[in-house]
Amino acid sequence: MMIVETIGKIRRMFRDQHSIREISRTLRLSRKVVRKALRSDTTAFAYKRQRQPRPQLDSHVAPLEALLVEELAKPKRQRLSYVRLFEILRQDGFTGGYDSVRRYAQRWFKDRTAIAQGVFVPLAFAPGEPYATSPRTRRSRARVTPDVHAPCLGVRGRCYVQLR
Repeated sequence: MMIVETIGKIRRMFRDQHSIREISRTLRLSRKVVRKALRSDTTAFAYKRQRQPRPQLDSHVAPLEALLVEELAKPKRQRLSYVRLFEILRQDGFTGGYDSVRRYAQRWFKDRTAIAQGVFVPLAFAPGEPYATSPRTRRSRARVTPDVHAPCLGVRGRCYVQLR
């Protein structure tokens, strides 16, 4: 992956009448990469796979997902580590590496927890729009002032509580 700084160096050197071969020798890049940077209008080149190949993990995805479903139900501090999940898969005959299990589990947890956290609570209300709160109001009777929890239906900053 080339960064923007390298592409800028290539273009400046070419503008200063350096040959492609000289640029590739100076910056230790292939001539193909130098040509690509000069012809393209993009400022960064990145390659991203459409699908991550996992030839050894594919046959063990079902047991791994069953373990991950169990772990998701537990509190975060009581969940098994990725190393322990890897060791459990090893006992079931998995011959692949730890890193593939870790990457799959991280992506799986990330996908599942992102869905659960999608809650929106508005912090600003339009004028006249009601909102519900429950402030602690005090009602005085004789000398006793107990705390009363009452639902409040208000309009932007004003709270109307009806006590009977």
